[in-house]
Amino acid sequence: MDRNLLLSFTFFLMMWHQSIQMQTLYVLNNRRRLRRWGVRPVNRSKDEHGFQHNLFEELWTSDAREFYEATRMWPEHFKRLHDLCEVHLRKRSLRRPLSVSTRLALTLT
Repeated sequence: MDRNLLLSFTFFLMMWHQSIQMQTLYVLNNRRRLRRWGVRPVNRSKDEHGFQHNLFEELWTSDAREFYEATRMWPEHFKRLHDLCEVHLRKRSLRRPLSVSTRLALTLT
């Protein structure tokens, strides 16, 4: 009887210890890491210096044929599509989102 009680108690302690270890691992694996920045400093000026923004603006204003090659759409048609879809493509966010025209251009390319 004492031997069975001792074995049962030992088994209980081993299972309890294992469950504590599993809970600890779960907590360690699922905790969120702290971030230093909301947006990295290198990405803060993407509106002024970003490749997509600058290329798209240059094609839009200077070369309609190249704009057509990039988006498969003439600038006038793009503007019309932009006006139709603007309400649906506008993103509401706490951060400054991409412009609607940039989002549409990325979708088309």
